[in-house]
Amino acid sequence: PDVVVWNPWEADCAALPDMAPLDFRRMLCIEAAAARHKVALDAGTTWFGRQTLIVQ
Repeated sequence: PDVVVWNPWEADCAALPDMAPLDFRRMLCIEAAAARHKVALDAGTTWFGRQTLIVQ
């Protein structure tokens, strides 16, 4: 139900082996999330989340 938008910024980008040190300037990650309301699970239960992207 939520979306998280993030960027690794300078220090974390420099630590990523597949990104050049200044690539954070051109990177934006948009991810599906369940952030606003806590998902609490009882022992032995599972929760499944998914994201569907459609190009039109």
